[in-house]
Amino acid sequence: MKKGFLLGPMAAVIVLALVAVPVLAATTFWTGTPSPTLSPVFGTLVDFDDKATGTVVNSSDYVSVGVASITETELGGTLSRYTGTQSSPNYVGTGVGCERGTDNAAGWDGTILIELANAVDKIGIGIADSHGIDIVTIMDPVGNTLNSQTAPASINTYCGFDSDTANIKYLEIYGDFVAIDDLQFHHPVTVEKEFLDSYNVDDAADTVINVGEKWNFLMEITVTNDSDGELTDLLVKDNFGGDLELLEIGGEEVDQPTNKKDKWTGSDGAAGVTVMWTGRTLKAHMDWAIASIADGGTTTLTVLVSTDINPGQSKDKDKGTSGKNEYTEDGEHCLNSGPTVYVVISDYEVSYTDFNEICVDVEPAIE
Repeated sequence: MKKGFLLGPMAAVIVLALVAVPVLAATTFWTGTPSPTLSPVFGTLVDFDDKATGTVVNSSDYVSVGVASITETELGGTLSRYTGTQSSPNYVGTGVGCERGTDNAAGWDGTILIELANAVDKIGIGIADSHGIDIVTIMDPVGNTLNSQTAPASINTYCGFDSDTANIKYLEIYGDFVAIDDLQFHHPVTVEKEFLDSYNVDDAADTVINVGEKWNFLMEITVTNDSDGELTDLLVKDNFGGDLELLEIGGEEVDQPTNKKDKWTGSDGAAGVTVMWTGRTLKAHMDWAIASIADGGTTTLTVLVSTDINPGQSKDKDKGTSGKNEYTEDGEHCLNSGPTVYVVISDYEVSYTDFNEICVDVEPAIE
């Protein structure tokens, strides 16, 4: 009897990355309303309430939601969760023991640096229980200052920045007796890759992948425009491992390559798609050109892949002649490297990458 299960994620949310070109974009500083009546509300919210009051905030605690790191960079302070005055129960600060010695000497000092996994076009932060001068600064992916402002003189306030394009990579808060809460940030484009189906080609009732079996996997890539206008000339790139072969894209059958010089161009449901292959195992590299997506619009592409023949198992070393079917080893196997979307927004080239691979669990061969 078979044992084991298919692994997810069945739906993988895209985490985004940015590559900059030397174009300056306009940024605007704004003030809002802190929790409990938070305004404005947008994008991803990190309220620091996911763990118990009194726990340390590790730099990598929020990687899964797009925060690459959060650290205190000036005084060597430790960031922790304390009972908060904005969104309950927690806000984040350095505590009474962190004092720079040049201000009101009440502790809770420091410079908090938040690095996003990928650059954004809007960011906001709650400044809580402040009794001194607090300066908020945004920087681009290479560390250049885009804008720096003194936060409003208020015990509790909410403020942030808008940019014409997705170039905000860092948020720095220089604080005198201050805590932070309700970090928000917004991406102008979101991409979701969803695992739709998987099945054993020789046994449709099978639910467990075993070594040596022929399996097909169906995925769908969805690109959504969350910017304030139409986006044009987008390019999606995706790579697939040498243990897989592309069968269909957008419902159109992909001609299988005979060598790495081959190139396939799609039409109809696969319009704008080209595929090239590299290496001895003929790894597939897909480009998907999207002419435009309206504001608030989406576009999707389905991709059907199958486990391939392992050329290393073939006596004559020719792909697909007498080799064994992938997968040849049990364990976790990932289907692709994650798509990257390239687009120009306000003359600024950005790229967004899905770092969350879709993976499956392969059990040992049936004896």
